[in-house]
Amino acid sequence: MKEEVNILIVEDNTTNMRVLMDFLGDKGYNFLMAQDGAKGVKVALRRKPDLILLDINLPEISGYDVCKTLRQHEEIKDTPIVFMSALSRNEAQHLTAEAGGDDYLPKPFQKSEVLEIVETHLNRSKS
Repeated sequence: MKEEVNILIVEDNTTNMRVLMDFLGDKGYNFLMAQDGAKGVKVALRRKPDLILLDINLPEISGYDVCKTLRQHEEIKDTPIVFMSALSRNEAQHLTAEAGGDDYLPKPFQKSEVLEIVETHLNRSKS
């Protein structure tokens, strides 16, 4: 029996959310969704996903602040968090490390890169 894998996508752009679900849909993952940072924190703490894909530029609470908040909660502090942004790779990677994120996924999304990053972090979290 295969263990369910839950991925939380925190993204205010529904098109981007759909693209991610299309890319990952045939892998059998369950998707949890939030369109702002506050809801993202609530869903993450309640559902404890296996991986969080987190937009940097969210309304009201930035992705960085969401990450910092989640890292303070013992029950979820080790969950892999992958930031998503159209920022330059160097800038985003620096800010990702500073906020406590695990990786960075550039926009626009490339299917092969999405699959590689998601699978890498899901495998790490299981070991």
